[in-house]
Amino acid sequence: LRVCWVNKKKEYNCCECEKCFRNMLALYVSDSLEKCKTFNRKLDLDKLKNTRVNEYVLKYFVALLKALKLKKDKSKVFFALEECIKNNKNPNFQQGIERNIRDFIRLVDQKYNRNRLFWYLSARGFI
Repeated sequence: LRVCWVNKKKEYNCCECEKCFRNMLALYVSDSLEKCKTFNRKLDLDKLKNTRVNEYVLKYFVALLKALKLKKDKSKVFFALEECIKNNKNPNFQQGIERNIRDFIRLVDQKYNRNRLFWYLSARGFI
């Protein structure tokens, strides 16, 4: 299963981006994450807590959280996902500033630089 588009350090799946988290969480909910060999690292819960997602992915994360509640799963993954959702719905002041700056840089890079800054930084493992 290959889902990652970031492809950090030429890995099959980086296990750190939002798309990898999305799929790893779905596999975790279905008790299949350990069986999937292409996700060779465990969920980085600290990174998950601070991951920024759009409104559609946020709805997906909420659905996964509900599935974990139905399973009565109160693991560290459950609490990290809960915090990720909370941080995306109501970011604190510092998170809001950081997101606005990142969004501005992303838009300038897309519009005037054809995403060269993004590809440069991602190829070197910075993002």
